Amino acid sequence: MYLLYGEKFVGTIILEKLNNDIETPLLNFRNRLRIKDCNNQIILNDKNRIRYCDISLRGKNNKLIFKNGANLKDVSIEVDGGHCLIEIGMNCVIAEACYISARGQRFE
Repeated sequence: MYLLYGEKFVGTIILEKLNNDIETPLLNFRNRLRIKDCNNQIILNDKNRIRYCDISLRGKNNKLIFKNGANLKDVSIEVDGGHCLIEIGMNCVIAEACYISARGQRFE
């Protein structure tokens, strides 16, 4: 799935299919998704539960990875910079007004 800001390409959502009944977890359950600049990636699968979350990616070449079984509710995630990475681990549960942030510039 491609992410657009207006008509500008800003990144992709990569959905790993684990079963035949698939829906994009980020676009359901009242999540707020804001992405600016370009080449940002969100990698998730159909076993994730992501509800009432506010996700913001600003900058270039950032990655947000949700491993299999990640369960988030009412979480704010902010990535602001270049080449930043946030990885939510397998079967990780995060809830109730938690704030996760990655900022800065990592050179590769």
